[in-house]
Amino acid sequence: MEDGSGLRPVAKVGALRRVLCLLLAIGVLAGLEGCTRRFFRNAADKEVNDVLAEKDRYEAWKIDQFHVYPDPRARFADPTNPDRPPMPPDDDATRKLSPHPQSPGKAGVGNPHGTGWLDIIKAWDTENRTERSGAEDAGKDAAAPAEKRAADNPRGPIQTLFDTPLAAEPAGFLLKLEHAVELGLINSREYQSIREDLYLAALPVTLQRFSFAYQWTAIENAFRQSAGPESSVGERNNWTLNSSASVTKLFSTGALLTLGFANTTVFNFVHGARDFTSFSNINLDIVQPFLRGGGRAVTLEPLTLVERNLVYNIRSYARFREQFFLSIAVGTSPPGNLQAAAGTGTGGSGPISTLAALGIASTDVSGQFRGYLPTLFREVDWAVDTKYVRDLEKALKLFEGFQEGGQVSPLQVMQVNSTLLNARNGVLKDVQDKTNALDQFKLQLGIPANLPLLLDDAPIRPITRQLDRYYSVLTEADAAARQVEPLQQLPAAKVRPALLRLYTTDPLVRGTEFQKKLPPAWQTWTKLSEKELKVRLEKLGAERRKLLDLKTDLEVKGQPLSAVDAARLREAEFEADLGGLEKELREYETGPWEKLPKEAQRRQAQTKLFRLVSYAAVNVLVYARNDRFEGAGRLWPELPPARLGECDLLNDDVERAQEAAVEAALTNRVDLMNARAQVVDAWRQLRVTANALMGVFNVAYHLDSLTPPNGSQPLAFAPSRTNQQLILNAQLPLVRVQERNVYRGALINYQRARRNLMNLEDNIAAQVRFDVRQLHLFGDNYKIQQKVLESLYSQVENALEVIVAPTDPDSLKATGTAGQANAAALTNQYLGALGNLNGSQTNMYRVWLSYLATRIDLYLNLERLPLDPRGVWIDEQGHSAVLPHADAGPASLGQPLSGDGRGPGGAGAALGCPLPGDGRGAAAEGSLPRLLPPTAGPALE
Repeated sequence: MEDGSGLRPVAKVGALRRVLCLLLAIGVLAGLEGCTRRFFRNAADKEVNDVLAEKDRYEAWKIDQFHVYPDPRARFADPTNPDRPPMPPDDDATRKLSPHPQSPGKAGVGNPHGTGWLDIIKAWDTENRTERSGAEDAGKDAAAPAEKRAADNPRGPIQTLFDTPLAAEPAGFLLKLEHAVELGLINSREYQSIREDLYLAALPVTLQRFSFAYQWTAIENAFRQSAGPESSVGERNNWTLNSSASVTKLFSTGALLTLGFANTTVFNFVHGARDFTSFSNINLDIVQPFLRGGGRAVTLEPLTLVERNLVYNIRSYARFREQFFLSIAVGTSPPGNLQAAAGTGTGGSGPISTLAALGIASTDVSGQFRGYLPTLFREVDWAVDTKYVRDLEKALKLFEGFQEGGQVSPLQVMQVNSTLLNARNGVLKDVQDKTNALDQFKLQLGIPANLPLLLDDAPIRPITRQLDRYYSVLTEADAAARQVEPLQQLPAAKVRPALLRLYTTDPLVRGTEFQKKLPPAWQTWTKLSEKELKVRLEKLGAERRKLLDLKTDLEVKGQPLSAVDAARLREAEFEADLGGLEKELREYETGPWEKLPKEAQRRQAQTKLFRLVSYAAVNVLVYARNDRFEGAGRLWPELPPARLGECDLLNDDVERAQEAAVEAALTNRVDLMNARAQVVDAWRQLRVTANALMGVFNVAYHLDSLTPPNGSQPLAFAPSRTNQQLILNAQLPLVRVQERNVYRGALINYQRARRNLMNLEDNIAAQVRFDVRQLHLFGDNYKIQQKVLESLYSQVENALEVIVAPTDPDSLKATGTAGQANAAALTNQYLGALGNLNGSQTNMYRVWLSYLATRIDLYLNLERLPLDPRGVWIDEQGHSAVLPHADAGPASLGQPLSGDGRGPGGAGAALGCPLPGDGRGAAAEGSLPRLLPPTAGPALE
């Protein structure tokens, strides 16, 4: 049987079924792309990127170095598909004792990690060693004085204080502080977690904004019903399509609009029939609360909270970046999350602030075992103590030689040996301390503990250079003193001219006041008769004793000797020692040993007399050494400045500096800004929670319209089939115990927030005042330590000179126990001076590095710690505030990677948002990371 079209009804029914199936298949396939993991990940990244770009308006807390995907050069980099990473290796026992609902799939099993960080370290090592080699070559002007060579070559090796440069060992990668900070940006797991915290803080904003947008839903249900003639429902052969669509909109007043459309279409294929029915209905509901739940204050509060919380987190992220620099440089632990970075909590509970969170503590590097500067201090402590051991080893050999000559007793040798053994124990502990500190520092940087690493000594090189100048003077003084002993081989008449040449041409005396002063002064002594010589020496001795007594009396009263009297004392001592040399030299020139009958007697007598001349001659050389010491003392490096506008925080009055610093901190601290804003958050909760105490009064409107139920007109809506309702709903606030308690809690939280803000302000002021005092303390310690070191260098030499002074061995034996006790006391004096010198040199490094650490900490607490793209502090001159400014080189993070957003650069640089592709991330050189251009957020109404 055929119809008018010439086709059998069964064939038409089959064609219609195929069309319906095709339409359903197309609809399902079209929606699949919108349901993939990658689609939703990219959508979330884009929205968060837009939200952060919209908030990135203030330079003071600029969003920088932010990417939610790990840097492809990091150890924890994951180059695999982020949506379907490989299954990580499982624990064997756990796997055997549990079910396995998931299989690895196509991604397989693996534990990917990046190696680019190691390539960067290798490049830095090559660059740093090349730079150091060039500086060494530039500082090898042998004709210049040692202290000038050290001053002209501030980046070269240390040759006198330490046998080799601190960072010149062949094994290990040489790393600067700026490189350590940059490596932390790439490799620090804590830093990446903070980036992710900021991303997670932006996600709720997208959700709350979406709650005020038009929200559409579309649902389609299709089912086929087939039943026999004798079934309970009768014969059926139907295809039914149930379609529904709705839109909802929440307004800022609390009004909620809901509009829904539903359609049911039934295709009946019983006995080949082609009839169908289609009917629809529309629902419209509008509800406006006027008391409880109504108004902008209540409706917009969730959005307000997440929007403000995101601002807090952005500021906290900016502060964390500064705190991270401090943690790498100084060793303090960085906050574990963004709330801790700002020292405040989030939400309406008010700020959270404690002294521990603020970290009010001394920045003395000797108490830390983390961070670049404390680890460098451990290195230099070991190096200074190693130098001390070498000095004691030399002293032991010297004393053993004197013991053979009978000049010192075995007790003195044992004293030196005992001190040497204790010093070696100290070096062993230093090795352990510096190794532990270096391992802790590696953990900070996120690199393996067994990676060989060396820290560049640039931060302490100015101090090393200064100590090097003193040791250079001592080395040249020893060399000059050694030239006196061979003069015994000359005829007695030629000793005087030889000494004069030594006093006027030796490298020790070049350019000194001694070189100009000695010839005329000595000429005056040579013209005196024996009687005049004796009288002048007695007069100088009396004057010297008088001035020394005056100096002692003034020191007891805490007063210094006047400049005039100090100059007189120096002049008296110089003239007395020069006169003593003249006296001994005159006796030596008479040659009394020549009258002795035996050669051995003559040789022994000459040696005794020459030793007196030699001792007096070396005593005169001490004044040349002192002149050189004074010249070196004028070359002490200046402490880096600590300025705050017109105020010099280091050199100004402490009270004035503290006042300026506190004012700056209370104005600029971003955590204080967050705390002030959170007091307002707590204040807003009063009205929000009080709203819940009110009764209910809602006005609602409902509309319901239908089409003919058994027809085929799905859009035939008519007033006759439309139902409209106006609903007034009221409820008395009879039961509000829970709401009452919440409201009372909000009142308490508001008062807590006010108190916590005061507490935070007070703690910030206390921290800043403490930092200023610390800055002054280390600044004063630095000046005092200079004088201590200058004094100790002379004490060590003078103590040794007393020990090696000419002594008759027979007299030492004749005095018995008393003489040996006196010799032992002199040895103790020498060893004590040498030990004090060692401790003072270490203390000088401690004071210098602690000042640098305090300066960084103070600027952080003043919120004056701007960072360059590598994360390194930029000072007021636009250069690295800790190290000399230098280009970062090709391996610098200042030239970030770009690609699909998996690295820190690219079009989605703010988040590392992936671009269309497979999400794996191909790295290439690109531009600095920047946020996408801001886009307008959705309207609230």
